[in-house]
Amino acid sequence: MLAGVGCKDYDDDIDKLNNRLDELTTGKIATLESQLSSLQTSVDNLKSADEALGKRIDELKSDADANAKDIEALEKAQEQLQKDIEAIEKDLSDNYVTKSYLNTTLSSYATTKYVGDAVAAVTQNLGKFTTEKAIQDAINAAKDAAIKAAGDACKDAFQTSFDAAVASANLVNETKLTKAIDDYDVKIKQYLEDAVTKEDGFINKAIAQAVSDAVADLQAMISGRLTSVLLIPDLYVGGIETIELKSLSYEAWKVTSTASAETVAQGSTTSTTAASATSVRYNVSPSVVTKEDVKEPSFVFEKAEVRTRAAVSEQLLSVASWDIAGGVLTVDVKKTAGTALTLDANHVYTAALKVPLADKYLGEGEVGTAVYSDYVALTETAIEPKIAALIDLNSGKATDGKFECDETATHYHFSAKYEDAQAADPSFTEAYNKPIDLLSMVTGCYIDNDEAKEITKETLKAAGLEFRFALPTKPYTVGDNDTDQQKFASVANTDGAWTLTSKLPDGTTNNQAAIDKTPIVRVELVDVNNKNAVVDVRYFKVQWLREKIAPVDLEILKTFNYTLTCNAFTGSFTWEEMVTKVLGKLGENGLSQAEFIATYAAPEITATDHTVGTVAQAAADGVELVYNFDAAAAESAAAFTWTLSPEQIGNVIADLIAGKEVKKVVNVTIPAQNAYQGKLTFSFVVNIKKPTLPSIYGYDSSFWHSDYTLAYVYPIQYNTPGAYATCAYRYELDRLFSDSKPVKDMLPCGKWDIQFAKKQPATGYAPALTGNTEPAGETDKTGYTLKKGALDAVQLNYNGMGDNWYAPETTNTGAVNAAAAADITVQVLNNEAGIGILKQQATLKVWAAINPYNHIELTDFNVYFVEPLKINTELTNAYFVDQIISGSEVDCSKAFTMTDFKDYIVAEVTTGTGEKEKYAAELYAYYAVNAPAWDLANAKTNLKKDANGNYVVDEAITAETAKIKAADRFGVNCITKNGSKLVFKNINGVKVEKTVKLFIPVTVSHKWGTMTANVTIELHPEEPAN
Repeated sequence: MLAGVGCKDYDDDIDKLNNRLDELTTGKIATLESQLSSLQTSVDNLKSADEALGKRIDELKSDADANAKDIEALEKAQEQLQKDIEAIEKDLSDNYVTKSYLNTTLSSYATTKYVGDAVAAVTQNLGKFTTEKAIQDAINAAKDAAIKAAGDACKDAFQTSFDAAVASANLVNETKLTKAIDDYDVKIKQYLEDAVTKEDGFINKAIAQAVSDAVADLQAMISGRLTSVLLIPDLYVGGIETIELKSLSYEAWKVTSTASAETVAQGSTTSTTAASATSVRYNVSPSVVTKEDVKEPSFVFEKAEVRTRAAVSEQLLSVASWDIAGGVLTVDVKKTAGTALTLDANHVYTAALKVPLADKYLGEGEVGTAVYSDYVALTETAIEPKIAALIDLNSGKATDGKFECDETATHYHFSAKYEDAQAADPSFTEAYNKPIDLLSMVTGCYIDNDEAKEITKETLKAAGLEFRFALPTKPYTVGDNDTDQQKFASVANTDGAWTLTSKLPDGTTNNQAAIDKTPIVRVELVDVNNKNAVVDVRYFKVQWLREKIAPVDLEILKTFNYTLTCNAFTGSFTWEEMVTKVLGKLGENGLSQAEFIATYAAPEITATDHTVGTVAQAAADGVELVYNFDAAAAESAAAFTWTLSPEQIGNVIADLIAGKEVKKVVNVTIPAQNAYQGKLTFSFVVNIKKPTLPSIYGYDSSFWHSDYTLAYVYPIQYNTPGAYATCAYRYELDRLFSDSKPVKDMLPCGKWDIQFAKKQPATGYAPALTGNTEPAGETDKTGYTLKKGALDAVQLNYNGMGDNWYAPETTNTGAVNAAAAADITVQVLNNEAGIGILKQQATLKVWAAINPYNHIELTDFNVYFVEPLKINTELTNAYFVDQIISGSEVDCSKAFTMTDFKDYIVAEVTTGTGEKEKYAAELYAYYAVNAPAWDLANAKTNLKKDANGNYVVDEAITAETAKIKAADRFGVNCITKNGSKLVFKNINGVKVEKTVKLFIPVTVSHKWGTMTANVTIELHPEEPAN
């Protein structure tokens, strides 16, 4: 009944079962009783309904022309019957139903439910019935169908409803709960079984009360009472689940900062401070447990040795805070001050979480009951905190202000020395009249197994560490005037917020005279619990700039339209457009053309929907955006010229044909020539339109077996110009198209091709397309060969036309060009694969290229490969005669014939003179026919045994249905072969009095395969003497 998923998961679905308890109560008990009660429908009522219908039927007989009135009467009867049914359902007993009564009413319940459908079936088809019996039969058929459809389903509901309710809760195999549910299941099923299967069994209110009690017992087991606590491990040490607590360890720095010196030196004494609380997570079961269901957890400890363990009374850990959400108990753990978790090599501390149950779950006399997790190991790790940069323009770090250290080699830690910072570029720039939030530039960092991890400012603060900032007083002079940069900034700490503000040496703040000055800031990470010991120290430079002008995004400047063609797209944006759409929107009062050029640098471009080209001031291969930043350029001159090659536009024709929007976008960024001016961004868009599409030039319907969908590939006929010494296939495929021209309406760069389709109707046959992609490209001939495995089966030969993909006959502007007359032959190869394709079809596709990057399928069609020969199963003027002493002979060189695909007779010896017969021997050689092989031992007859055991001739017997062998009736070796002749002797000697047909299997091989058939030769009775 229950699906085993794992203990820690089962409680996730207990809520579902809780939600279904009402269903198990009302839907199982109340609904069950009401369902059983509803089955106590009186059979007499149903008989009354049938009688009422019968009366209406009798009335129909009195006047066949009054159908409309009768229909109305039947409809009223139907309405009344439905009211009667409702009345019956309201008047049922609510006490019990016995088995016999249940069995009686199951089918009648179905009848009641569907009798209205029976009446409807009659009334809707009343005009079609011509007799009373036809109407009554229709009613009975509808009733029987209703009973059959609903009766079994009604009975099955008793056994399945409980299983469905419990199974849908998706419970798991937790032992105690499983047992309770299993017990519950057994009880309920027993009640149902008793009611339905025992002679005197019944379901009444007493059983309903018992079921209710069983539900209450189960519900007591499904609640918020905690049953288990399981650690969600973040660390394994030696394969053992471990709780890791970190402490911060460092060797303090000495900072010397005077007007004449700015130095740092690291000491050798190690100091340690406890880290903040560590979050430890546990899965709780059931998952519905909340904080109200338990009391505050705590830990119990053991000191474990290799073979022994002992309890530890000392509280090594304390619970700082805890919470339960979504079935997870999160405990914030802190190491108790003054304790050490690291022991000698042979010992380890272990801890288990103790979670006391809330009082509401404690039974009488039960005190302090708690649930314990398993014991896990404790370990303590010392880490060395370092200052890391969140913002550092002097490095390769992104400017998003996020922690980015990932390995030791790519940390972002600013400069280690004052002199290093002087030589470095600024780590941050800001307008002279805006303060810098220094804390936003820094965070903490430590190394864990060569991986850099962040220690946030909040975590550092919880451990007693904080950042402090200062301006070194030793002069840092720059320029010819040896200006001391350090005098142009001040550091302030206001309620823990550290800011750097520009100032002049006289103390004046936010003055433009500070522009371009580059003071250096010292940042220290200090341990406030250890006399402000310096844990780490770094330096970085800032630069004051003019007031920054925000970047300007002009979004889409211009949208172009381009119809897909052979040529590149080119669109221009003039200086006249620049004046109104760009220059006028920059600054407070706009910029002149000269001011714009003096302010902004060369543009840069990006794109996500095509391979982006380059930017230059002159057009050249690979240049996508040409810019003209000439202050003297005329308004009509292009400021920007955007070019996209057909290759950059790429394959878009499928989307265009599907009616989708197709566009290409280039994003232009023009950076400013100075650090304070924001960049300018905008985009150009081109909408790509569908061109006039290529189409089929036309067909020659006289060559199609089924117009434009199926053509027959025939072998070359004997004695025609171009025929070979023996039969071959060289079918002129191009003749299927008007004037041998497959495609029209091509652009001058367009091309066309016919290839075997990727998907073929013949099993095992397919072209070996490169990358299994169709069509094959312009330097790829794989689409011309149909293969089976490694063997080539059929080859398309483009005679004198070049390699593949064929240009139009003309190259006029526009989609007006048609294909030149083609010369394409279909060659079937004379090998196993080629022979195997005979009597099967292959699919070909006609493709057109709008340009080298856009191909479309114009049409597909099938070709059927006609086999050259078939065996004639009736011999020509040949038969056996019984009772011939020397044997009756048939000369197969003359009598045995085949017919080729054009109905010409093929035989070893020519016997006829008519058009279809006179080439028989020549065709025998042309098709390279080998002598037939006769399977004489398996020759059969058209004899059979009748019901009385008599052998009789049956003209209905064919070679396929014949069972009695000739050897069984006329003796072994009754038919022999002598050269090209077949000889019959009646070995058994009993004279034949009636003509018997002999079916002889024969196999013939020729150049294009092997044929097997059954040839019929008649055995005649002995001819009378003259």
